[in-house]
Amino acid sequence: MTDKKKIVMVAAVFYPEPIVSANLLTQLAIELAKRYEVTVLRPYPTRPKGFKFAKYDYKRFPFKVLEINSFTCAESSLIGRYRETNSMGRICAEYIDKYNRDIDFVFNDCWHLWGLNLVAKSCVRYGIPYITPVQDIYPESLASKLPKIKLLRWMVMKMLGPIDLYTLKNAAKIHTISSKMVEQLSATRNLPKEKFVVVRNWQNEDDFIRYRSEHADWVRGDVFTFMYLGNIGPLAGIELLFEALKRSGLKDVNMVVAGAGSEKESLQRLAKSDYSDCKIEFWDVPVGEVPATQAKADVMCLPVKKNFAMSSIPSKLPAYLFSVKPVLASVDTESDTAMCVRNAKAGWVALPENADDVARCMKEAYNTSIEKRKQMGERGCDFAIQNLSKKENLPILVNACVEVVEKTKSKR
Repeated sequence: MTDKKKIVMVAAVFYPEPIVSANLLTQLAIELAKRYEVTVLRPYPTRPKGFKFAKYDYKRFPFKVLEINSFTCAESSLIGRYRETNSMGRICAEYIDKYNRDIDFVFNDCWHLWGLNLVAKSCVRYGIPYITPVQDIYPESLASKLPKIKLLRWMVMKMLGPIDLYTLKNAAKIHTISSKMVEQLSATRNLPKEKFVVVRNWQNEDDFIRYRSEHADWVRGDVFTFMYLGNIGPLAGIELLFEALKRSGLKDVNMVVAGAGSEKESLQRLAKSDYSDCKIEFWDVPVGEVPATQAKADVMCLPVKKNFAMSSIPSKLPAYLFSVKPVLASVDTESDTAMCVRNAKAGWVALPENADDVARCMKEAYNTSIEKRKQMGERGCDFAIQNLSKKENLPILVNACVEVVEKTKSKR
């Protein structure tokens, strides 16, 4: 019989899914497995939509992974996503019910809102402490996507608010990704600030540093390239970049949209029908090829729709900065993202959802010398190493988990 405490990680996304949240949870599991017996519960990988998963093997990891047979929905569908979160939450809750005597701690990162809540209720039922991360504030985030009808949004908040409150109130700690998020959740949920731990979304800087050490020249000398790399979803706002490029009047430039997601096909049709005069390309990004792909850009583009960047830094930003590339961010001017780019002097900040202002920044970027763009990229990389790296952030989350686990009396 092992003396190690046993913890369960409920992970909506995980390896081999090539998205930031999956990478973070995988790295967290690896670190926790150095001290504890870790079991990961995760659905079959589906994110981002359209991504082709190569054959993968969990045996190389120092923890156990159980792929649960829950319903999945990579489509941006309200009903489909509800079925997905409810299905995963129910199966994970049943697992906790069955093995509760062997579980000392749960990291609860199921799908919002119902999945998180079902897992939380099982933990509370058996006195199992859990930490839950908050990447987006629900149900506010859901309500913001609905038609701007006050009564409708009020009803959503009234019905769904208690579900979220139960999950957060009963958590041992709440992992948030910005201090602004702490302020909002503390005020609206009446929760003590001591309950929160702020850990910014990070990228594994090692992959980028390794690539840079092996490839001295990162500047592509043929066609000036703007690039968006990330999930191609409904909230990405990539169509803004198309319109801005058209309005900029720049002809000898390339716009690359790299990645996969639910909106990729519709954007390809849009580029062909409405922006045929612009050079727009769509690239796939194989697993592990983010540094090599971003190395082909002159400027990385980060469009975020109004108000969506106010409470957190998009997970794409660290990867952009680690590539030593300047960033053109179209975000709320008072957001953390805007302040990062400005304070690091790492690029340009345009107004959100404003094609003319983005076009202005595109022209400025195009007319900036290679040497100055290199300096911007280097300043941004230095900032990211100090603030948005695995080295700086992963230990904070690991220590938060260890603190909760060590306070828990073993059930065996």
